[in-house]
Amino acid sequence: MRATCRPQNVCKSCGYTWHPRGHSLSPRCPRCGGTRVHIAGGGIALIIAILVCWGICTGGRRKTDEAGKKMAPATAVPATAATTAQAQFHVDETVYAEKPIKLRSEPSSKSAQIARIGRGVRLHVIERRSSWIKVRTPEGEVGFVNTSLVSVDAP
Repeated sequence: MRATCRPQNVCKSCGYTWHPRGHSLSPRCPRCGGTRVHIAGGGIALIIAILVCWGICTGGRRKTDEAGKKMAPATAVPATAATTAQAQFHVDETVYAEKPIKLRSEPSSKSAQIARIGRGVRLHVIERRSSWIKVRTPEGEVGFVNTSLVSVDAP
């Protein structure tokens, strides 16, 4: 049998090989009519299919930000003024929305949206939970925003 990427049927009685046609593999040899048929070949295609599926399931998915835009895969980023500034939000501090953002009911991008906050809106920090802060808007609404979407400086 020659090397192939497609699976082939092989008759164990006469050694005849053929490519299966249709949705099911043929249980009978077209040459001798024998029923001792097995599938051979297709190993390379199977390995490639497994690797592609594994890549999609583990790292091929891309994350999206709060606005639904695709983000680049996570990579190590050296600490800069922008990344260290996120860790400096304190309770009773005033922060500003850097762009239009969603006020969330819980510290998660999948939680319910309470309100939309426009760019430059002043927010009062009530509580901090890792990369999320609980804030109060000028209208009195209370909810969570991600620290990456706000800054201590007015835009």
